[in-house]
Amino acid sequence: LKREGKLTDRDILERAGFESRDITVDFAKSGAYIQGLNSISAFFNARLQGYAKIADAMKDRPVQTLTKVAAYITTPSILLWMKNHDDPRYQALPEYQKDLFWVVITGDGTIDEPDDYKVFLIPKPFELGLLFGTGTEKVLDFMYQEDAESPANFLKEFGSDLTYGLVPIPD
Repeated sequence: LKREGKLTDRDILERAGFESRDITVDFAKSGAYIQGLNSISAFFNARLQGYAKIADAMKDRPVQTLTKVAAYITTPSILLWMKNHDDPRYQALPEYQKDLFWVVITGDGTIDEPDDYKVFLIPKPFELGLLFGTGTEKVLDFMYQEDAESPANFLKEFGSDLTYGLVPIPD
């Protein structure tokens, strides 16, 4: 920025300060009403700011955002689904773990020999991970098993999660 001569040192520092607040969710950005709700329900404002951040990214940089989502969420989900979907060790896991985590199974053991393999759970990102990760896995389940219920149930659960996320529940 300085090489181009368009900004002074002060302008660069000021811009860097504003940009640093835009890297992640701005926890300080809220009004009096939301601050009151946040005192009752911890992280309520963070959830709202997360939704706003996703909406801004999709609106301002849709190609860049969707490219990153495809590279960092959808692709790992597809690859792990391909590796795991027929594995009885994976199928034995609770549904919530398969929905909320990327599952990496190492070792050659069977369900009867749980000491011979390890299951690693890598958390998926909250909303985008569920929509573009778990949603993709449910579509693949539908295509592979012709399970028409899977995507419909997922969308229903995802919609209710988003809706309930907008209701502050006291902690």
